[in-house]
Amino acid sequence: MLARRTPLKRGKPMRSKRKGYKPAKIVFHHNRVAELGCAVSGQPATLHHVSASIHGGRITRSDRCVVPLAPEYHMYQHGSRTSVEALGHAGFHATYGIDLEELGNRLWAETEAIWEAMHGKGQVNG
Repeated sequence: MLARRTPLKRGKPMRSKRKGYKPAKIVFHHNRVAELGCAVSGQPATLHHVSASIHGGRITRSDRCVVPLAPEYHMYQHGSRTSVEALGHAGFHATYGIDLEELGNRLWAETEAIWEAMHGKGQVNG
């Protein structure tokens, strides 16, 4: 066995570069919602995880409650003062008349119905 010439560096442990596991039902839901197009403009969309209510309260962020929004309606960094990040959920509702929490819950209910029709009622995945 060869001797090591330099000592091992001690420091932060290496972290795995693997992404977290997502159940098939959640992946199916995200793909389906993204393909719907932006809820405001119909343009190609990214997913927005709904984390607040229009009544001002916070809700737990979930992979189930997602809505499709084009980048200019989703993220502040795209220079848009009309994005959900700039306006907040209540301001977004006042501007566009879209309750993102209600929409996210409705889209999840639709996905559950589609998933059940495809895979049967016994599937717990997701």
